[in-house]
Amino acid sequence: MKQLPVPFIGQGHSLPTGCESVSAAMALQYLGFSVTAEDFARDHLPSAPFYRDTGGVWHGPDPRRAFVGDPHDPDALGCWAPAIKSGMSRFLAGLARDKAGIYRVKNETGAELGYLCRRYIDRGIPVLIWISIDLRPTVNGPWYRTEPEGQPFMWISNEHCVVLSGYDREHYICCDPWEDRGVVRYTRETVWQRHRELGMQAGEPVYMALTFDDGPSPAWTPRLLEGLSRRGARATFFLVGSQIEGREDLVRRIRQEGHQIGSHSFSHRALTELSTADALADLEKCDRALRQVLGDGSYWLRPPYGFLSDRELCALGTPAICWSVDTEDWKSRDVDSILDIVLRRAGDGDILLLHDCYATSVTAALEIVDRLQPRGVRFVTVEELFAVKGVEPACGTLYYRVREE
Repeated sequence: MKQLPVPFIGQGHSLPTGCESVSAAMALQYLGFSVTAEDFARDHLPSAPFYRDTGGVWHGPDPRRAFVGDPHDPDALGCWAPAIKSGMSRFLAGLARDKAGIYRVKNETGAELGYLCRRYIDRGIPVLIWISIDLRPTVNGPWYRTEPEGQPFMWISNEHCVVLSGYDREHYICCDPWEDRGVVRYTRETVWQRHRELGMQAGEPVYMALTFDDGPSPAWTPRLLEGLSRRGARATFFLVGSQIEGREDLVRRIRQEGHQIGSHSFSHRALTELSTADALADLEKCDRALRQVLGDGSYWLRPPYGFLSDRELCALGTPAICWSVDTEDWKSRDVDSILDIVLRRAGDGDILLLHDCYATSVTAALEIVDRLQPRGVRFVTVEELFAVKGVEPACGTLYYRVREE
C-alpha cells in the first residue's frame, strides 16, 4: 500500500463545476505551494465563455485549451488535462525560481494507472486523473461548437477530476472533491474503466473517416444523414454514377449537410477488367454525372473493389482512396459483427469502409459513432482527414489511411 498525505479540499458551493481547479490546488498544496482552489480558478485557470447564440446553438472553447464556461457556474462544463497543465504551469511560472523549485507539469494523458502509480505515486508525486462523478457510467452530453474553429463538439457528461494519491492491492485512493467525498478508496476495475473512457477523451483527438460506397440509396441514405447530423459527424460518400439519375435531390442533400462526395465509377465494374481507355471513360462518365448535379469540383475516386491498375492510377486527376478497415458489412449484414471489427481494428487516421445501401450498415455506422465519440474520436471527411493530419493529397496516388507526415 502507498498513500500520499495530500491535503483534502472540497468543492463546496462556490465551485460547483470546479473539480479541476480544486484538484490542482490540492496537488500544489501537497507540494508546498500556497494557493487556494479559488485563487487557482480566478488567476491561473484558462477559461472561455460557454453561451448560446440567438439561434439556440451553444458555443465554447475546446476543453483541451480552456475551461468551458466559469467553474463558479453550475451549468459550466469543465476542461481536460492540457488546459489544467497550462494553468498549473502558469502558476509555477509566476513564482520566483527558488520557490518553483524543480517542479514541472507533465501531461500523461493516455497513460495506464499502473504506470502512473509506479512513475509518480511511488516517488511521492500526486497525479490528477479524469474519471466520472461517483464512478457513474459516462454518457453523451451537450453538443456545442468550438471557437474559433466552429467544429461540432460533444461533451461527455459525468466528467470529473480527482487527485490520485495512493493505491493498495484492490483499490486506487483518490482525493475526491465532489460533495466533499474526501479521501476515498475506489475499486481498481471501475476506476480503470472510467479513467480509460475519460482519459482518451481528455487527450488529443483521434480522427477517423467513415466512408460509404454504392449509394445513394433512397431507402437508407436519408436515415444515415439524419443520424450523422444529430451526432455532428461527417462522412464521405463514394457514389455510383448509374445510381444518380432520379436521386439528384438526395445527392445535393449529402453535399449540403457537409459531407464529401466522391466517385465510385459509373458502372461499378472492376476497372482492372476493362481496358485502360474504357476504365477512364467509365470514370469520366461518373464525374460528368456528378458535375451535372453538383457543379465543377474534384470528385476523389474510390475504385470498385479497390482494384486499379498502375496505368489507370497514373492517369487520374485526383487521389484514389481505398480503406484500412474493411467492415465486411456487405457480407455479414450483421450489426454486431460490423461493430466488433471496427472496435478491434480502427485507430487514428483510419478510413472505414461501409455501404449505405444496407439497413444493418446504417445502424452499425451510427452505433460506431455513439461508441467512439465518447472516447475522443472525431469523424471527419476523407479530405478533412488529410487536412488535420497535415498530409497533402497527391493526384494519381492510392491511399489506405492517413498518418502525419
